[in-house]
Amino acid sequence: MAVSEFRQVDDLREPAPLGGRVSRETLGRQIANALRNQILLGELRPGQHLNQQQVCERFGVSRMPVRDAFMLLTYEGFVVDEGAGRLAVARLTRRDHEDVYMIEGILHGIACRRATEAATSDELIELKDLHERLASAVRARDGAAMATLNWAFHRRINQISASPKLTAALKPLAQSIPRELFSSVPSWGSKAVAVQQKLLAAMRARDAERAEEIMVKHVNEAGADFLKFLQGRGVDFAS
Repeated sequence: MAVSEFRQVDDLREPAPLGGRVSRETLGRQIANALRNQILLGELRPGQHLNQQQVCERFGVSRMPVRDAFMLLTYEGFVVDEGAGRLAVARLTRRDHEDVYMIEGILHGIACRRATEAATSDELIELKDLHERLASAVRARDGAAMATLNWAFHRRINQISASPKLTAALKPLAQSIPRELFSSVPSWGSKAVAVQQKLLAAMRARDAERAEEIMVKHVNEAGADFLKFLQGRGVDFAS
């Protein structure tokens, strides 16, 4: 996989730098995203050692962005430092994964409650437009568009909540969850459309408590569906 092949994946998490230039930091994140996806999909197995030179050759990059990627994955808990310069894929339990979705659900729920209280009529129209575009992408079975539009919908809610500290807390969680892989989960798209429809109804009714409840439940159920999908692919979580 060349760097150009996974650059679009990073675009789902954060816009590329102006002018199309890719910084070392951005390149490191892109490599981390690709390796993280392989870890989650079981293509890199728990305990498997990561060789810096091999990763450099695979992506056609220098050592610095690969080091950045390894540091990020170690910070996120996907990679462990065994000492003496040896890095290995972490042995993650099912609960480790569930905890990520539980925490994200709580934070997204708070953001949704605040957005429901603060949203203007124009902002609700923006969300409705994103929802309708997602529904069209689901009907067209356009996985890339589904991932992008679903991300945009949630991002807009976070922006409307006007809670920069909350958004900052969500960012590392968003980077550690493979949004672009969710569209591979059967029925994910139709479920996302149905949930957004309920959520918009609650927001239009200014029922902040109901909106928060819907969001928390949605994130946790989406996480459970994704873990079930991974197990169906033969991914074996540590006990």
